Amino acid sequence: MDDIVPRLLESIQHQFDERTKKSAKLKNAAIALKKKEATYLDANGFAIELGEILASIYAKNLTKKVLPDGKMYYNIAERIIQPTMKNNYDLISGYAGDVQKQLNQAAGLYLKTQIPDMNQDRINGIINRISSEPDFDKIKWMLDEPIVNFSQSIVDDSIKKNADFQSRSGLRPKIIRRVSGHACKWCQSLAGSYDYRSAPDDIYRRHERCRCTVEYDPGDGRRQNIWSKIWRRPDKDDKIELRKKAGVDKDKELSKRARAALNKTNMQTQVGKDYYSQFINHLDSLDNPRVKEMFATMADRLDFMKIKDVRAYASGSSVQLSKASFVGSSHQKPFQTVYHELGHAFDTLGTKVLTDSTTYSTGQTKRMKILGQMMDVEIKSTHASGIPSYSLKEAIDNDVWQFINGDLPTLESLGKRPRKKAEKEAWDREYSRIHDQWQKNKKAFLDDYKKLAKEDLATYGALSDMLESTGYFESYPLGVGHGSKYWKDYGKAETEFFAHMTELAANNESAKIMNEVFPNAAKIWENLVDDILRKVK
Repeated sequence: MDDIVPRLLESIQHQFDERTKKSAKLKNAAIALKKKEATYLDANGFAIELGEILASIYAKNLTKKVLPDGKMYYNIAERIIQPTMKNNYDLISGYAGDVQKQLNQAAGLYLKTQIPDMNQDRINGIINRISSEPDFDKIKWMLDEPIVNFSQSIVDDSIKKNADFQSRSGLRPKIIRRVSGHACKWCQSLAGSYDYRSAPDDIYRRHERCRCTVEYDPGDGRRQNIWSKIWRRPDKDDKIELRKKAGVDKDKELSKRARAALNKTNMQTQVGKDYYSQFINHLDSLDNPRVKEMFATMADRLDFMKIKDVRAYASGSSVQLSKASFVGSSHQKPFQTVYHELGHAFDTLGTKVLTDSTTYSTGQTKRMKILGQMMDVEIKSTHASGIPSYSLKEAIDNDVWQFINGDLPTLESLGKRPRKKAEKEAWDREYSRIHDQWQKNKKAFLDDYKKLAKEDLATYGALSDMLESTGYFESYPLGVGHGSKYWKDYGKAETEFFAHMTELAANNESAKIMNEVFPNAAKIWENLVDDILRKVK
């Protein structure tokens, strides 16, 4: 009998490397770490992504068909599962360790970072269980969710071990867990404040999409939210500390720079002194350093057309505004459209900054008729938001799917429909299950959000537009949008998301909704803006 392990292991490792290189979530986690902004929330997402990638590769490569006698023998399981799960442990524990090191430094605690031991018993349990069943199809589920859970547990163990070490180093920490929103009974049962040594083990754990917070108080008045890396003193207002962290102490200087940059343009001449003054005052009042920095750094490159009662738009760095752009409408707050169109202009300017060119190759082609012949023409784009390495469109679609469906797999994740009868029937059943659940979830979501949008369209207009961009919905899902055909061209979803995220400077309620629905895409937008600002300086 041929030894199938070397070939299988090589295939699994190769596919794992390819998948991880392409993962937008892993790229974002790496960026957060590089910028010293990573938290245990990033570590948790990092672990889930690696666990899901490994589980899906197991499912693709370890099948009854390739195993001798349709059984996972122990010597096969041990030689494949052990090294690949250890690889996940190495990657996740390393990332969590780097996060902890940064958190320690930010808190002024120069203690050695503790790396948790690998839970070999858990790996052994999986290997023993799958090798004890004569029919692999009956036990293959052990290589799915348990792999993800194992990966997440590495982060839990990292938090616990570092809290224990700091306790033994003279600190007297308390662990405080608070529920958020409509928490489940399990989370409610864990809520409270505990001395470290009496805290239940489960206090460090969080289920899928859990929004509860776990805080760590070293005992000297400093308290850290484990998930968001916000250190504060209990006797000070959280908002003050957050504003200081955001750099509000330097806000006056930033406002001065932003005003000076706009004064170099023809905006006042083209839109009128009154509208210009109103907008400048609004810009001064912004509690959004990232957007204000875009104005301070790039606004002097903008050109404005004469104000007209037409639909506002941006063409390159030239911007056409209307009176409604400044006074607002039923679906836009005052100045929201101004920020939106300027966001488009900044997006275009960002391309030149990041690529040293006004266009870049998207890596895609389009079939077109040229001189009577059909040819593949390279697609180029002018907006920085569409640069392939940021994977913004993928993040937008995934965020919407996960917000509505939780951990329900996508239909695309099923791959092509198999040809063999048994596999095809199983594929059809799973497709129907996912499709039916998706339709049910989508209906419930639309029923709720259409009511909310009807009462306050200005708050939900940006969300409606981006929902439409995914292709999951019909045109104008919550009442507004561009129409489904608009999104067919490359980069449309990305540039509209960039503009919507910029316009949120004028709509705080919409900002809350957008950041809730698009946590990963919003993070990519922040990283993209930061990259542009960093290079343009």
